Amino acid sequence: MTDTIKKIYIDSRYRTNGTDSDFKIDLPVVCNFSENTKLYISDIILPNSIKTINANNGLIYIEIYYDSNDWARYIFLERAIYTAAGFVAELETKVNAGILDLEVEVEVGYNAITNIITIDLIDNRANQTTPAYVRFVSDYSLETGASIFGVITRPVSSNQIIGLETEGGHAVTLISPYIGYLDLHSLRSIYITSSVLSTYDTLSNFGMSGIIKKVPMRANTNEIVYDNLDSQFDFVEVGKRTVSYVDIQLRDTNNNIIDLQNTHISFTLIFSQ
Repeated sequence: MTDTIKKIYIDSRYRTNGTDSDFKIDLPVVCNFSENTKLYISDIILPNSIKTINANNGLIYIEIYYDSNDWARYIFLERAIYTAAGFVAELETKVNAGILDLEVEVEVGYNAITNIITIDLIDNRANQTTPAYVRFVSDYSLETGASIFGVITRPVSSNQIIGLETEGGHAVTLISPYIGYLDLHSLRSIYITSSVLSTYDTLSNFGMSGIIKKVPMRANTNEIVYDNLDSQFDFVEVGKRTVSYVDIQLRDTNNNIIDLQNTHISFTLIFSQ
């Protein structure tokens, strides 16, 4: 085979089908690549338009217990881009709305200096001879069935944002508030995958294959992310193949497709011997 194309400029706005983060582009010509061809991806431009709370992390799972009764509730947080104060207000409002029929509520606080979020229990029962708690359930407990919710294989929880990492979760009581580090940067990197361009010779410790490029999120929300070649070793082998179309997916570390909110990504595919 003889290499016929050295560069392909990609813009998701001109996709054949799909979305801006999961799309296919039919090429105007068939591209042949010889045995030792390497693919580099450069000049990546995309907006950091990803919502703090989105379809991949929008649930809080809580268990409420008092007077020998157990209730399981899951709370939907509004999908949006949040400041710390906005997220704290949303969490308190939605949790309390979800347990409005019960005799307890929570108070959520935030320290802007330490970036610590706190969740306290307010017990409104007239008789408090037995303890009450509101347990924020961990992803581990949900995935293993070690909770009142049973087995949930894909929790899509907000636990990472509130810093809940312990296996059993945390039971908030009158004397034991929840204390965690608020992490609104739930997306550290975007992983570009492709079934056409990958030779599946890259590995990850989070179970994803087919990665052809990692894009660190170096820009704040509503700013533009720029990314170029990091080194001469930042390539994938694409030798001995004929390509008539390109498929691209933008994923997070949980293998979820990322929502760019109808904004677009552009980049350059560079083919070299």
